[in-house]
Amino acid sequence: MIFENDYNKGKMTEDEHFEFLKEHFNEPTLKQNKRYSTFDFNSDNITIELKKRNFDFGKYEDYMIGLNKIKRAQKLNKDIYFIMLFDNGMYSYKYNADDKLNYRMSGRRDRGFNEFKQYSFIPKELFIKIK
Repeated sequence: MIFENDYNKGKMTEDEHFEFLKEHFNEPTLKQNKRYSTFDFNSDNITIELKKRNFDFGKYEDYMIGLNKIKRAQKLNKDIYFIMLFDNGMYSYKYNADDKLNYRMSGRRDRGFNEFKQYSFIPKELFIKIK
């Protein structure tokens, strides 16, 4: 139940910001991906993952993204953006294989099952505010 609720909230966030992202990245062919896709949005030129965080940017030194998404980004031959919507704005990180990301175990248990696994953590200095 909690997982489905979180999915629905995430889908609403994607729907609410889809047009902004198309305009911001000047990608009129950007499409929303299906439910179990690795990333949320895709076009011929870019791929985007959008995450909602219920706290202000700057609260932590780095921000969590599933390691599976970083590994997938390493295989794609296009620009990959990790967008995080915080309570105080929307921030973007353009994936660069040369950037020093942090890796550690993390996760949650509040959705009825253990979600602890290896995650990538993107330092806050690598994000730029876009909204």
